[in-house]
Amino acid sequence: MTNLLNLFRTIWRRVFGRDQRQTPAQLPPKTFTVTARAKSSAVFRRGDALGMDYNLEGRPLHLEMHTRRKGEGGAFMGDLQVTAFAQADTPEEAAALVTRGREMAIIVSMAVNAAIGPLEPELVYETTEGVTERQFLQRFIPTDEMSYGDRVVPLDATAALLTKLAQHEHRDRAIRAISQYSEALLRWDQGNELLVLAHLFMGVEAIKKAAWRVEASRRGLSKEELAKEWGFDPAGRIRIDEYLDRTARLRLVFKGDAQHHKIAKDVSDSFEHGFENAGNLYKVAASALLPAATYLRECIIDLLDVPEEARRVLLGEPYCHARGPAGLEQYFRGLLIAPSGTRLAKEGHDHPFCVWQIEVEATPSEGGGHEYRHNPTMTVVIGEGVQLRPLNHEVWARGTFKPRSARELENGTQPEPPAS
Repeated sequence: MTNLLNLFRTIWRRVFGRDQRQTPAQLPPKTFTVTARAKSSAVFRRGDALGMDYNLEGRPLHLEMHTRRKGEGGAFMGDLQVTAFAQADTPEEAAALVTRGREMAIIVSMAVNAAIGPLEPELVYETTEGVTERQFLQRFIPTDEMSYGDRVVPLDATAALLTKLAQHEHRDRAIRAISQYSEALLRWDQGNELLVLAHLFMGVEAIKKAAWRVEASRRGLSKEELAKEWGFDPAGRIRIDEYLDRTARLRLVFKGDAQHHKIAKDVSDSFEHGFENAGNLYKVAASALLPAATYLRECIIDLLDVPEEARRVLLGEPYCHARGPAGLEQYFRGLLIAPSGTRLAKEGHDHPFCVWQIEVEATPSEGGGHEYRHNPTMTVVIGEGVQLRPLNHEVWARGTFKPRSARELENGTQPEPPAS
């Protein structure tokens, strides 16, 4: 069959004169536009966008990131969108270039300290000049819902970080650490403490070598001089690079905070190597979560030597606080009142429950995001003769988890309440 197919192709080319066609190298490059989107706690002001340029083996790739708008006049914010303008041979090849968009997203996520979900390609269409037939491909994914993202991207500071990262000699190690930090933000919520800390510590491990190399370079020291300053014993059994790695993790990443460094390392080792049941590690992991996140992010920003003004913005309010996936947590408390033995659930249902319908009004906030007003309507589904007496209704912002550190637990410091 293979021989017949090859023969058919040969005959086809000869009959229709395709022996004289241009070779791929002679053909003008095809260009495509690709869109991909993601759920995001980070949002762009109306009209704002970030751009990045790549050169992929001689083929240019331009990426732009912004927040989609929904509703009449763009009243609501939707998903985060990355648009790629690329050269490729096929729509599938063009769609695959969205991996560069994912790289851009994790960098922005770390910069603004807010979760950005995985980018999903949606549209690919050809924009080659001089052609009349253009390839089109659409991947059907659920339409974007209203975004509750509230971490507005500071364009100048984020662009400064992107520029420094693109030029940095330790870019690859920094990207590995940023990837782990981004994964931690995607899971930033109560009940995920163990996985969050595991990703954070993997980020620490990824950045430690670059940290001591940059430290030595900035101070004009050889690695032998730096190791000697840090107490390295050449007669010992540990190799100099291993000693610098271990010491940099504590000195440069955790800034000498031995207490939280030990907790994070012990939990990571116990989880990774199965030294302890996971259920026994969650509470301990939570006590090192915020310090580990803060130290790792600051280390990455300092490693990149971000300009002072951009550094001040990225490490200041509100960006110093980790922000997980955006959304709402709603809680309704009440009392079910019925004589003993009464069936609490409505006939045909297993349990008593309430159905919520929420009308949302959005108004732009001064910071560039949106403020939402919720007008809920509740329908109670309960058994005959049962009453539900309301006590209170609470609405909280998701992703604002702030567990107390080990030091705060020792000092009896109370946790901050979640954003309402």
